[in-house]
Amino acid sequence: MTAVDPDATGDDLSDLPPYVVLYDGVCGLCHRGVRGLMGLDRDRLLHFAPLQGETAARLGVDWDDDGPAAADTFVFVDNTGAEPVLHERMAGVAAELRAIGRMRPLAAILEWTPDAVADGIYKLIAASRYRLFGRFDQCELPTRSQRERFLP
Repeated sequence: MTAVDPDATGDDLSDLPPYVVLYDGVCGLCHRGVRGLMGLDRDRLLHFAPLQGETAARLGVDWDDDGPAAADTFVFVDNTGAEPVLHERMAGVAAELRAIGRMRPLAAILEWTPDAVADGIYKLIAASRYRLFGRFDQCELPTRSQRERFLP
């Protein structure tokens, strides 16, 4: 968990929605994860933005398209406090499930699992996600009904 320092980013982040999920916009697994979260999020609390986009850059999240597959492919941003807080890897998955009030047993298991174990599993999956689930040439466009929940 990392707090975003608005002074360091040089940007006023107060216009961000309360909850934002940053995801790898070209990853097949990440797209499936976003669709799954949208289905679970009955109250439409979550908003989504690609890690390759403006919103992630405003939050100080760097993405290198030419670099190796990043280990942080899903970053959950909690913007309900004084400053946005970034939850990464399995802690991010647990935090987003808690925020939408769904799959509480899974969220609890993820929270109880030692970080080294949970993050190791996460990094193993992240490192092979393109090979196993494919990679798009560009971010997939949301449907008309989903567009209001996507940020640049």
